Amino acid sequence: MRRILLALFFAPVLSAQAVVPAHNLVTFRRQQAYGSTNYTWSQFQDGAIVQAFPVASPITVPAGQHLVVTGIRYWFTGASGGNIYLGQSSGGNVNNEYLKLLTSSSNGSLTTQEGSEHFTNGMSFASGTQVDIKVNKSNSDTVVWFYLYGYLEAN
Repeated sequence: MRRILLALFFAPVLSAQAVVPAHNLVTFRRQQAYGSTNYTWSQFQDGAIVQAFPVASPITVPAGQHLVVTGIRYWFTGASGGNIYLGQSSGGNVNNEYLKLLTSSSNGSLTTQEGSEHFTNGMSFASGTQVDIKVNKSNSDTVVWFYLYGYLEAN
């Protein structure tokens, strides 16, 4: 009986959560060649590239909107490891609103690994904010692909 009462109490709260319209959903892809310092960001909506950002430039959140990042996925190739920082970018520095330590195989051989995180409440970035990822790495270790999932919402 107690479980039923709890379910009835929480049901309205769960059903009241807003659903993000499909046209607001976005994916940002960052690609980088192994061992390179250059990378590019592209914005996808409905499976098509709608915006490409200049080489080694952060994502700029469009005017009148804010970006909510709900997930990250990456592919790392390396032998040593490093740190991933996701956050607001300013003058080449990236805040660590999200920080992930990457480790490689214990024998030091070159490996490729995939990782992902889901942010339950999302990470929100205001209109005009520059958002980027920085990877502190050893040698030529590189995160060759990043995907940021989320949505754009009017302010």
